[in-house]
Amino acid sequence: MSDLKLLPHPKGVLFDLDNTLYDREAAFGRWLLWFLDEVLKLEDTEERAALTAEIVAMDAHGYGSKRAIFQRLHERYPTAPGTLSTSVEAFYEQFFTQMHVEPEARAMLAALSDFHIPYGIVTNGSQVQSRKVAVLGLGEGAACVLVSGLVGCAKPDPEIFALAARKMEIAPSEILFVGDNPRNDIWGARNAGMRTAWLRLGHSWPSDTCGPPPDITLDRIEDLLGVIL
Repeated sequence: MSDLKLLPHPKGVLFDLDNTLYDREAAFGRWLLWFLDEVLKLEDTEERAALTAEIVAMDAHGYGSKRAIFQRLHERYPTAPGTLSTSVEAFYEQFFTQMHVEPEARAMLAALSDFHIPYGIVTNGSQVQSRKVAVLGLGEGAACVLVSGLVGCAKPDPEIFALAARKMEIAPSEILFVGDNPRNDIWGARNAGMRTAWLRLGHSWPSDTCGPPPDITLDRIEDLLGVIL
């Protein structure tokens, strides 16, 4: 983990949402297990394993089309309940029940507030992201919540980072951006003049596509406290 303490402490912190403030991959895995058990009622071990691998690949860490996923599922299992549109809606309703913020992440956000360090959320996506923030209870303490589909620009465009800085009334150079995506979060925030903290989630830094490494690298989101407080 790089030593952020060699740099001035940030006056504000911005976070990505999915796979940063909550474990989106784990939530999707729980939803998929529920779907196989309760909707498709699949019992064959090999079929379950093959379908799980296919759907996880199509999901592409949340960037894949949910409509495409359910189109494939309805083609393969034509007796599955619901239409294509209702299946996508049902996915989100059930997926929301599978999301949760770990106690350590909540404690980290509470500590930022206790030390009067404002924080915000910048996430790519549609209105669904706003619903996630609400369901997870993350919006109440946030100085700003920016969803790309609602503000007209998306990470890694520097404008969405600049907009967040204006809303927080803090210069970009005094903000630390924390995220898991090397390009959208770290490369984008760095180009906007912010310092960066990468939640690596077991990956290596892709210097060939995203340039110099972040200011700090985190194994766990709660490790952030040790370098800014």
